[in-house]
Amino acid sequence: MIFVKNGAEPRPCIIGVGSARGPDSLGLLLCERLREENPEIGGDWHLCTVPAQLPALMADHAAVVLLDALAGDGTGPRLLTPEALADEPSLSTHGFGVGEALALARALGQLPEVCHVIGLPIAPDGDPEARARTLLPQVRDLLGGLFGR
Repeated sequence: MIFVKNGAEPRPCIIGVGSARGPDSLGLLLCERLREENPEIGGDWHLCTVPAQLPALMADHAAVVLLDALAGDGTGPRLLTPEALADEPSLSTHGFGVGEALALARALGQLPEVCHVIGLPIAPDGDPEARARTLLPQVRDLLGGLFGR
């Protein structure tokens, strides 16, 4: 897990979620690229490889956006609510994924007032680096639309 603080402005906390390697690394890669190329979008930036840590990472934020790879048709990033994420097929191989972490955060009273999940379609060819480059402008536009940037 990496934590970067960009000052005290009330901007959304952006959390890339996924595994360190393979197709599920897409959320981590996009979070890193966005932080490097567009740091003004987010306030705090986190990389999370253990979904059980999400409630603690989100606890002190009014607005959070999670970037997470999802199985799907590969048409582009999708904006999901925590409730809608429950209907998505999980890529978690350990039985506790982002959906479960969000349910836990809600039960603990730690789910932020504003919580969005940007579902990232995994690369059909399994190349998350190339997929991150392709999706970056679309994810940047989604974030700009959400937070008026």
